[in-house]
Order: sequence, then C-alpha cells, then structure tokens
Amino acid sequence: MEIKFYTPGTKVEKETKKYLAAKIEKLKKHISNQNVNSQIEINSLNNSEFRVEIQIKFPGNHYISEEKGTKIEEAGDLALADMERQIKKDKDKRRTLQQRGAMSIKKKMSIDKGARF
Repeated sequence: MEIKFYTPGTKVEKETKKYLAAKIEKLKKHISNQNVNSQIEINSLNNSEFRVEIQIKFPGNHYISEEKGTKIEEAGDLALADMERQIKKDKDKRRTLQQRGAMSIKKKMSIDKGARF
C-alpha cells in the first residue's frame, strides 16, 4: 500500500504521520486488492482547527473522507472511521448482489423451488 502525505503550509510531526499510516494499514484487511494508493491531505484552517482529507484509490473503487478537528489525530480518526464505514457498506452491497444473483439463477434452473428473488 502506497501512502502519500500532502501538508501545504502545515508542519506535521513524524509520529503523527506514522500514527495515520498505521491506521490506514489496518483498513487493508477490508480491501482484497493489493494495488492500493492512499493520499492524506492535512490543512490548518486556523490556529486551533485542522482538516484531514483521506483518499483511497484502487482499481474499481475510489473512497474519499474529510473531517475537521482540533487535533490532527482527532480529525484523522474521524475520517478513518468514516472511510471504514464506506468500505464495509460497499463490500456488503457487493456481497448481497452476488447472493441475489445466485438465487435468481437457482430459481431459473429449478434447482431450488424455495429460492426467492
């Protein structure tokens, strides 16, 4: 997984970058594709508020999450929670469509008369 940080006009400590990179690596368990690119953009809105935008791209999908917080870690955690929710929702949607298609095929082939669609 490739992770790029964009921090225009904002100084970010190495520990914070490592923290966010480790959190993004945990999202990898929900993604079956190995060719994943991640971008994290961190901006300072004013002296007491930060904006963190996370983008995860891989063939077939593109997820974006943006959050604001008083600390970079706080905004990053909120954005990552939203990102995980998006990925799980999409994964569940694909699984449901696959199951419904299988039921439809069974019904057409009369393998299982109890199959509903």
